[in-house]
Amino acid sequence: MTVVINPHVRVGPLLQLGAGGPRRFVDGADCGRLLAVDRELGDALEGLTRRVGERLEDEDVDRALGSRERSRELLRQGVLRVAEDADRPVAAPAARPGRLHLFDPAPLLPVRPAPIGVLVPLVGVLAVVVLTIAAVTTRGLLADSVARSLREPVLLLVAAVLLVGCVLVHELGHALALSAGGGRSRSIGLTLYPLPGLYTEMRSVYLLDSRWDRAAVFLAGPVTTALVSLVLLSAGTFLREAARGAAATLTIAVWANVLLGLVNLLPVPGSDAHQALRHLGATTPPSPLTTTRDNVEAAS
Repeated sequence: MTVVINPHVRVGPLLQLGAGGPRRFVDGADCGRLLAVDRELGDALEGLTRRVGERLEDEDVDRALGSRERSRELLRQGVLRVAEDADRPVAAPAARPGRLHLFDPAPLLPVRPAPIGVLVPLVGVLAVVVLTIAAVTTRGLLADSVARSLREPVLLLVAAVLLVGCVLVHELGHALALSAGGGRSRSIGLTLYPLPGLYTEMRSVYLLDSRWDRAAVFLAGPVTTALVSLVLLSAGTFLREAARGAAATLTIAVWANVLLGLVNLLPVPGSDAHQALRHLGATTPPSPLTTTRDNVEAAS
């Protein structure tokens, strides 16, 4: 049988993330999942990606990958394709339980590569400092805004809608940073359980070489939250006398958004801060690996 390497496949750097052996992550397979492989198989796959468009015989692939079982597993996962499927478009991300896809953010983010590992922390520190000063100097607005909203419940409804918009911008911040770092987010959608919310598909973050860039992708969400909160807080302060209802709505939305941002900065599993710290602590072992797993597996 004649096969080809899937032209959409990319192989990331060797990473030691938490428990288990070091792995390389593979994106773009037809199975629609991020795949984790050991170093030996990852190196072999990286070599095959240099042969995109070339028709390969079974024996050549088996020899490159080390075994017939590996090549059959990679064909099943869609890292390899039969030659007739060489031009098939990239597969959509596999659906995950409890998630509902809304849209692909990639067409909205045609950005050029940028040093996000430096820019995101720098902008984040500045935004947090300015937001803290603004919040302290306008803290009296919150009590007045809550009291007014209790008299006019529609203000709480509008504030909730604004908060959803803030969370969406938070997710777009992740996608923007990932795009600037050289990756691509292919889905923003709803998380239905265990808690309702929004999510950004960011699996190609595992393909970025720099640990600082990977951490910056996760920190970009809270940084965006701080920037949006600063803009809304400034607008609420400006409208305090001219449109008190609007000012109250903005103030409540801002403080709720800040609270969500602070929770996301707690280093607990699942938070942006936890993921950033996890990637900052990732190591690339200097010595060759022994084989940890022979076959491709879905990354956890």
